[in-house]
Amino acid sequence: MPGVDQVVDLNLGQGYDLHLPLMSLPLKYGMSHGSNHFPYLTPPAAADFGTKQRLRVGLNWAGNPEHARDRERSRRLSEFAPITTVPNIDFYSLQIGPASAQLKDTTIQIIDLENSLKTMSDTAAAMCALDLVISIDSAPAHLAGALDIPVWLLLTKVPDWRWGLEKETTPLYRSMRIFREQNGWEDVFARVAAALIEFSSPSQ
Repeated sequence: MPGVDQVVDLNLGQGYDLHLPLMSLPLKYGMSHGSNHFPYLTPPAAADFGTKQRLRVGLNWAGNPEHARDRERSRRLSEFAPITTVPNIDFYSLQIGPASAQLKDTTIQIIDLENSLKTMSDTAAAMCALDLVISIDSAPAHLAGALDIPVWLLLTKVPDWRWGLEKETTPLYRSMRIFREQNGWEDVFARVAAALIEFSSPSQ
């Protein structure tokens, strides 16, 4: 990441003179209307998924189960079924952790990448080979946004404060589109499926 000279442990109380909380940066640097500095993470070489035949879409359906609000943000892979019925798309799982076990019991056609996703750099390389990432509110959504890769964020009705309550866009990531829960999660996935049909049309 350009501009980072050194990484230090704040808890050790040494190696720095001043510190500013991460989420105070937008106010400090006037980012309320967005930034033109994208991507702000250097994209690695794209992973090799072979010859591309169809659109490639990555899915991430669950975050860290220890997160205080995980029940509100994480979904089950089965809920993504309406999305995965959109034709002429190859779906890739970006899911790691306990929720990846759901791949064993699904009839959804999806390519499991977990064994190759050992680090965030591995995940970034995989994303660079995709046309779109669809994710709940967890680290992969932020990573895709930082890499300036098209990403659709599936967001609970009362989300983390940084996302606001209304807009489909965010000044944090110009490549992100937000799908907010308004009338239940079934409605969210129906809207995403309709948007994906439009995204995958030949005119795109």
